Amino acid sequence: MRIGTSHRRYAKALMALHADPSSGRGLLAELRKAEAALGASSVLRGLLVSPLVDRTRKASLVKEVADHLALGTTAARAWDLIVQRGRSDELPGILWQLERLLDDAEGKARAEVRSASGLDAPKRRQVKDALDRLSGRDVICAFSEDPALLGGLVARLGNQLFDGSIRGRLERLRRDWLGD
Repeated sequence: MRIGTSHRRYAKALMALHADPSSGRGLLAELRKAEAALGASSVLRGLLVSPLVDRTRKASLVKEVADHLALGTTAARAWDLIVQRGRSDELPGILWQLERLLDDAEGKARAEVRSASGLDAPKRRQVKDALDRLSGRDVICAFSEDPALLGGLVARLGNQLFDGSIRGRLERLRRDWLGD
């Protein structure tokens, strides 16, 4: 997913609606329901992005689906605004950016950690603690397995990549020997 300026702008506007991150998390959770509804129904998505459907009909559809999903007033209005501005397809990017802004406000960071084989709970805790120390923040880790790493693990924390995999070591060794 490519995050653009409009995603940030909408996310910042949604963030400005809430004084504290916990209520922002509630809004995010409600808007995730709208995102899921769009993903589950290609008909709904098609109607909301179509230039042939007038604004009144789109607003009516959003209200009907928002009521069905039991969205709060703020979430329903935010979703309607996004639809009316022709940004329905950008909802995943807006929500991704909103989640990052909420993480920043709460002093958290996110990391993707891939290991050659599954990590047990103590190893996961050890990796999380190391990333916490490196970043100075509370890191939320998403763990996955990647047998192609051969051994070790790779962690991506924001723009930083920590490669402690055997595959990475072999690649560095190859580059050193060949002078690449």
